[in-house]
Amino acid sequence: EGITFSHTGWTAPNSAYGYSAHQAGVYDAEAAGGGVQKKMIPAAVVAEFARGIEFHRNTFEHLATTAIHMRDGIKGGMVTGNNLEDVGGGGLYLGNQDQQHPTYDYLVQNNRLNNNYIRNPAAQYAGTHGIWLAYTDTTYVQHNEIVNSPYSPISSGWGWGYGDPSATNNVHIDYNFIDGYTRVMNDGGGVYTLGEHPNSTVTRNYMRGGVGRFGGI
Repeated sequence: EGITFSHTGWTAPNSAYGYSAHQAGVYDAEAAGGGVQKKMIPAAVVAEFARGIEFHRNTFEHLATTAIHMRDGIKGGMVTGNNLEDVGGGGLYLGNQDQQHPTYDYLVQNNRLNNNYIRNPAAQYAGTHGIWLAYTDTTYVQHNEIVNSPYSPISSGWGWGYGDPSATNNVHIDYNFIDGYTRVMNDGGGVYTLGEHPNSTVTRNYMRGGVGRFGGI
């Protein structure tokens, strides 16, 4: 609580592979022994297999990377009241795109990302999001304010429906204020979902200032 995280660096795009992006910060990188593997843009703060972890009233600013990524096995986490501004990659990331059908230990469950202020996310890597959920169970994304997003401010799900049903279930994206989105990228929206979302809601969000084509909500 009350910590400022700032001025991270990331030099991987200077490699021979550069930055060959897919979506949400997933990119192609050189695999050990040759070939290509998919990686995710790193984060200033990473948590894995934590129970009841909380990030409250912190500041994340002037980052070359994503701000927070809570990956595998996060349960009962709370990210509340944080201020994010001028973040090169994504803002608040939850889950792992490689865990479509996780065991219980890897399942991301019962987490809340509420009351956060995110301004100018994805400042360097325009295909990332202010808030991104991979495969999560029982997740609340509520009362956040996200301003000036080059792509979709909030994105939930992965896999484009292949292999569904997945671990994604009971996701609630409600009461968020979104001001300015798809300012650089197309085919997005204020809230972007991928794959099946049983028992989920996207309600009472206020969105304005969508610019890009081929997208809505």
